[in-house]
Amino acid sequence: MSGAKIPVLARILSVADTYDAITSTRPYRKAKGYDFAVAEIKRCRKTQFDPEVAEAFLECLRKYGARKVEPGIQWDMIRKEVRNAS
Repeated sequence: MSGAKIPVLARILSVADTYDAITSTRPYRKAKGYDFAVAEIKRCRKTQFDPEVAEAFLECLRKYGARKVEPGIQWDMIRKEVRNAS
């Protein structure tokens, strides 16, 4: 499968999983930083990742990534904003 034949959820998860893999410490290597992960997603957004999904993910990181809030509050805030945008 390629392009639009790949389910949207799979396209979203591939970007999110890549970000998590890069920014998480693994038994075989230390985590790499936010800047490295963002650069990698940008570099691969036209070949490995759906460009629109990658850009939406990067926008979410810019908008919500640095916020420090209590667990659960952030998701509620994001859900409300997404619902209001549609």
